Amino acid sequence: MMTFEQWLEREGIEEHVQPMQITAAFEVMVSRLDAARAAGAVNPLRAISTREAGPNSRAATRRMLERLGYSPVQRRSVHRLLAGSPSGWPGLLALFAGNAVLTTDQRRYVARQARCFRPEDLPPGARDGISVA
Repeated sequence: MMTFEQWLEREGIEEHVQPMQITAAFEVMVSRLDAARAAGAVNPLRAISTREAGPNSRAATRRMLERLGYSPVQRRSVHRLLAGSPSGWPGLLALFAGNAVLTTDQRRYVARQARCFRPEDLPPGARDGISVA
């Protein structure tokens, strides 16, 4: 079984998402999925959806990502990149779960999101390696 980091590397996007500290955000999202599954969700991916999640679930996800030190703009970018967007982007979580090979357009989307993310906007303590442990 391939890890998320190995999949990012295989898909050639690791260098784009590394400044976003995407692995820590990925762990947050997976914990949200696990909680939804434990609560009996039919489709746990809805729990992290920017559009389909209920207000309590969206608030919980937002709080957890805020604890990682993201600014509001960074948080929205990371959330959209991982969970998907109403525009049709499926999200890195769904793509990873399906062991997808990214299309050229999907790679471009990741690169665009990464360009919008400025690591220098992270608070000083967050730049040294975010950990959810």
